[in-house]
Amino acid sequence: MSHHDKPFPEKICVNAGVGVGKRLLDVCIYEKGLVWQKENTPEGIKLILKRLSYYRVERLVMEATGRYEFGLAEAAYSKGIPACIAKTLSVRLHAGVLERLARTHRIDAQVIAQYAAIVQPRTTPKKSKNLIAIKDLLARVAK
Repeated sequence: MSHHDKPFPEKICVNAGVGVGKRLLDVCIYEKGLVWQKENTPEGIKLILKRLSYYRVERLVMEATGRYEFGLAEAAYSKGIPACIAKTLSVRLHAGVLERLARTHRIDAQVIAQYAAIVQPRTTPKKSKNLIAIKDLLARVAK
């Protein structure tokens, strides 16, 4: 079968990294060198996942922030995208090895995407709604 016989082209495998903030999400697709930003809201997350749907996402990696990553992780799971909530230390050590210690959300997204592609961390098991609610409550109490 030639490639002309296929109704749709094969989706490219990619690794994506997300710099997570309270208000904004910076996203990088490592293999394409694409970086963009959306609001950390249900609508912004929907737009990110729509753009990622054009690829076969091997893993969507984000740093653990305590709670700001949960909306994206939950939405990714619901779309069948393997999400990984990485320990900040693991990502920072990777950045140090690369000598990319400057901290901007855009650079974070690029470093996390590269971490996703090279280190290939295991995906995080889907968190239960109860666990997320408890963690959210604990994060608020800690402030």
